Amino acid sequence: MTVLGFAVACGLMSSIVLYAAGLPALRRVPASVFGTFTSVNLVVSTRRSRMTLDASMNETPGGAGGEGAADAHDR
Repeated sequence: MTVLGFAVACGLMSSIVLYAAGLPALRRVPASVFGTFTSVNLVVSTRRSRMTLDASMNETPGGAGGEGAADAHDR
């Protein structure tokens, strides 16, 4: 399996698992509560992604003279 095929399979499986877990919950809780939890999940995921990407960008050397992204950001 190629890397692209593996990435597509992981993306599909993660969507299917979340959908399968959310459907029974939607039947048991009020729609407003489910909507709130779904929105909070998106916010938490977005913040975690931004923290991860920011950390990886700060650790990666780049720019002229070998300065890191954190050094360029401090100017």
